[in-house]
Amino acid sequence: MIKTLFRPAPVRRAGILSAHIGAAVLLATSGGAQAGQPTYNYLEASWLNISPKAGSEDASGYQALLSSPLEPGNFLRASYSRSKLDDSGAKTSALSAGLGLYSPMQANTDVYGLVSYEEVDQKSVSKGKGYSLELGFRWLGDGKLEFGGGGRYLNLDDSGDELQWFADVVLALSPAIALSGHYAKGDDDSRYTLGLRFFSQYQN
Repeated sequence: MIKTLFRPAPVRRAGILSAHIGAAVLLATSGGAQAGQPTYNYLEASWLNISPKAGSEDASGYQALLSSPLEPGNFLRASYSRSKLDDSGAKTSALSAGLGLYSPMQANTDVYGLVSYEEVDQKSVSKGKGYSLELGFRWLGDGKLEFGGGGRYLNLDDSGDELQWFADVVLALSPAIALSGHYAKGDDDSRYTLGLRFFSQYQN
């Protein structure tokens, strides 16, 4: 059921994404965030929806995400989600925690790489642990509108690996709060979140 959300894919995908993340890591040593760059200091609370491509029911739930800068050029990011199949009620929880590096590429644009520990618990079915590699970019428009996107490689010990592509949009309502949306498409499903992002008074 929910286990179909993760389907084995060629392991060579990890090498491709790892090479790009390695390039981002090298770029990150050139410096930290500049004025007008996206911030890495926020808390996000979202509604989550997961739609398998075929043969399984949809799932919905919630997700909480925390991003915190450590020093110029790197940040911590952690997230937790719970979802439930719409018809059968089977539940799944997912935990992710990792270290990221970022670098300004040009005015208002960052590129970043993130390496994370992953844990997915399908209640009464299985519990998978593994890691993910993520490479993305973030572009901040006029200070109120932000777009981002990239790729994420996920490897879990009980369900193989998967490559996902994602896009993000954030619309600031005030200096302290914004609307946020995230869409990701993988081998077996697509998922999206809609929520609120809360910014810290201290910006990186």
